[in-house]
Amino acid sequence: MGGEWFLEITPTYHFTKDGETPDRYREHRLAKIKRIEKNAAVFANVLFWARFIAIPDELFRKGNELVHFTDALDFDVDFGVNDDEWKSQAEDAEKAELTAEGSTELLLGL
Repeated sequence: MGGEWFLEITPTYHFTKDGETPDRYREHRLAKIKRIEKNAAVFANVLFWARFIAIPDELFRKGNELVHFTDALDFDVDFGVNDDEWKSQAEDAEKAELTAEGSTELLLGL
């Protein structure tokens, strides 16, 4: 965009038998962990990677000084999820969790 390259962080898990060969139960394992993790966990994961790759060190620059990462972009959007409506559609156990969790900003100390 505008002559610049951008990196999109899309958190997920890759389950393998040996670090390379996909685990034969990977879809089941991925579905299970996605049921366990909530928005705050995914958001924290994205923040971690965004901050980690922006640290200037040899991990990402060694042999390729043309590539570097800066802080993640922050921008407003004119859409979102209505929390009250989302909670009203949740199952009872998830409603209790969502109410107890509070906002993502409180959880992450932003």
